[in-house]
Amino acid sequence: MNITGLQNAETFSDLIIYNNEITSGLLTGSFLIFFFIVFLMLFRRQGLDTAMATAGLICFVISIFLKAANLVAFPVVVVFFLITAFSIFYRTTIGKSR
Repeated sequence: MNITGLQNAETFSDLIIYNNEITSGLLTGSFLIFFFIVFLMLFRRQGLDTAMATAGLICFVISIFLKAANLVAFPVVVVFFLITAFSIFYRTTIGKSR
């Protein structure tokens, strides 16, 4: 394994970028999944459908910025968009009838 890039890392952000390149974007993708779970737990008092929509929307916006910085793969953005879209759809249709 070539660690030349790791030896040239001078700041913490260089280290994150290098590790993200090695893992093909899985590092920031796993950070987003972690934040999604944290936000889901934070908003769970409002109900699972609201918590899912809110956490999905926050992570979707973060993933758009990370994609613009080329730190996350496009399928991650699509996954968070789908989570947000389905949870908002569920909340507006089925969730209100309960």
